[in-house]
Amino acid sequence: MSLYTLKPRFQTALGGIEIALVERGVKADWLTASAVAAAAAATLHGLGWNAQWPALWLVPPLALARLTLNALDGQVARRSGTARPWGTVLNELGDRLGDLLFLAPLALVGPVDARLGLVALCTMLLTSLVGVLAAALGAPRLTSGVFAKADRMVALAVLYALALALVASWPLTLLFWLILVGSMITLAQRVARLRVVTGESQGRGG
Repeated sequence: MSLYTLKPRFQTALGGIEIALVERGVKADWLTASAVAAAAAATLHGLGWNAQWPALWLVPPLALARLTLNALDGQVARRSGTARPWGTVLNELGDRLGDLLFLAPLALVGPVDARLGLVALCTMLLTSLVGVLAAALGAPRLTSGVFAKADRMVALAVLYALALALVASWPLTLLFWLILVGSMITLAQRVARLRVVTGESQGRGG
């Protein structure tokens, strides 16, 4: 199970906003860039953790705003008829950059052990790579798995808020353990699915 299974309902809930954006001529690329900007606005949270900056409370809503913008960019592109391969490139790059902008500061200069953080980030990026490989082979982009982007951002929002409320770092350490273990399971799930997509599961002669 993953929060991605709720995406159709989430998109339906955003339908009114989607229509309003299209009617006002808002471009899907602008929404993709805004999602990256939301992540960029959170990059200083690792540096400010020890000082307990009040602005750190903006990180959870920024994570949820990023998810909303990531959903809307695709919806707006499809409704406006502007979906194109280059838009897909921008979307994938923006997604990976957004993940790193939110999480790398915690792993490199924040309260999380750097070794745990780096291994978790590498596993997360490898999981995304396998998802994109399916699209490169002409199949739908793989978004399945127990701990995909939506799960990471919701976990970040909840555990970051808990860490701030308790003035404790263990919720963030838990976050990176969830990312590491969840990404490893998701990686295995996607590799298995990719094996089916390529026909390898039917045997070389199949």
